[in-house]
Amino acid sequence: MNDWSPISLDKIKSYPLKERASKINIENFGKAWQQGKSLSLWLESLPEILAGEELGEIVVRMVRAAASKKTIILAMGAHGIKVGLNPVILDLMDRRIITALSMNGAGIIHDAEVAMVGQTSEDVAAEIGKGSFGMAEETGKFLNHAISEGAK
Repeated sequence: MNDWSPISLDKIKSYPLKERASKINIENFGKAWQQGKSLSLWLESLPEILAGEELGEIVVRMVRAAASKKTIILAMGAHGIKVGLNPVILDLMDRRIITALSMNGAGIIHDAEVAMVGQTSEDVAAEIGKGSFGMAEETGKFLNHAISEGAK
């Protein structure tokens, strides 16, 4: 016999993702390098949010590896998306500089939210105490549907 019962979800409230306060929106995203423009100007244009400031050193090492015709595999968490590097990553893949991509599960959440409403990354500290962290309705519905369909 179990001495526990499932928690009640009766008081759980969701809200529209578009109405959630988010730390990152598409205006914060970096820009892809354009032919004829200097690399230093491009580096200066990258987003300076979260770990974006450390990207400069990574870029220098990637340039060396690409010049040496080495394979570059980008293994990333969700922060690449959260700091607005989507256009940069896609451009590097299009140019075959990055030849493989590996991402954790949080990446799908942020990528889906950006695709759905053009923003992502809620303020955990502000929302978790209120019980509203992670409760944007569309994100969970969309991803659960995609997972269910994929399992077929």
